[in-house]
Amino acid sequence: MSDPAPQAAGISEFLKGVHKMLLNTLEDFSDADMMVRPVPKANHAAWQIAHLTAVEASMLVALAPARAVELPAGFADRTKDPTSNDAAAFGTKEQLLGLYTRVRPGVADALASM
Repeated sequence: MSDPAPQAAGISEFLKGVHKMLLNTLEDFSDADMMVRPVPKANHAAWQIAHLTAVEASMLVALAPARAVELPAGFADRTKDPTSNDAAAFGTKEQLLGLYTRVRPGVADALASM
């Protein structure tokens, strides 16, 4: 059986690269752009980032409690509904990406240390 450490390190680097790509993709989005659904039943960018943030924060609690990032009170509940168009539930683009940027590196680092 092969050593899983190089695989975990590779996945960790991949996650960091995807994180940078996502930030670059959303760089010129406004707060309003974050709430646009590209087609009627698609999720908007705010929901997608909120969902990733909540799921990855939950993973950190389970897999690497020392790296856990506390989400704002009620964040996960406010952002569960993919049909929500309530921009206030998600916060501004800056707030949302700031929170995501605190969570994603912890996931990547926790994976690299496994």
